[in-house]
Amino acid sequence: MDGNGFFIEQKKLLSRRFLVLGVFLCLVLCPHASSLNDEGRALMAIKGSFSNVVNILSDWGDVHNEDFCSWRGVWCDNLTMSVASLNLSNLNLGGEISPAIGDLRNLQSLDLQGNKLSGQIPDEIGNCGSLFHLDLSDNLLYGDIPYSISKLKELEYLNLKNNQLIGPIPSTLTQIPNLKTIDLARNQLSGEIPRLIYWNEVLQYL
Repeated sequence: MDGNGFFIEQKKLLSRRFLVLGVFLCLVLCPHASSLNDEGRALMAIKGSFSNVVNILSDWGDVHNEDFCSWRGVWCDNLTMSVASLNLSNLNLGGEISPAIGDLRNLQSLDLQGNKLSGQIPDEIGNCGSLFHLDLSDNLLYGDIPYSISKLKELEYLNLKNNQLIGPIPSTLTQIPNLKTIDLARNQLSGEIPRLIYWNEVLQYL
């Protein structure tokens, strides 16, 4: 093989190696990009379930990257760039809480208090396994307290006061090991407070 032939073969080999490297990087990075896209779509679905959003969530646009981390009320983890906190409190928002909230799997804090949100608390909120702060107080939410809240094992703060919630207090709330604060006042709940809640050594406010 002459010099030119050897050079061509080496160039082909190098090109194949770059192709393999590109495929590998895509396999590693594409799921992360996909998750960012999923969270962006989830946020847009959440916005779509609200009313009175004009001039309030005007910077929430349909993007396909981590730009949503700069949207009003959205805070992202600096390392994973996934949504860690959503604070839309006291914005006079109407409408409902979208089931898409459950697609924010890394959400740690959700604060929607002081709005005019109605409808039921979606069961999908139980998919937010990292949630430790949940404040839906001072809204117009109705229906039962979903049992799925009991799946939030990291939850420390739960405030659902001053809504129109009905039914019994789920006894499964006692299965949340780190729950320190729970406020269910000024609702239309029935039945007794589960006795095991009183035995919770972590609970500081009821």
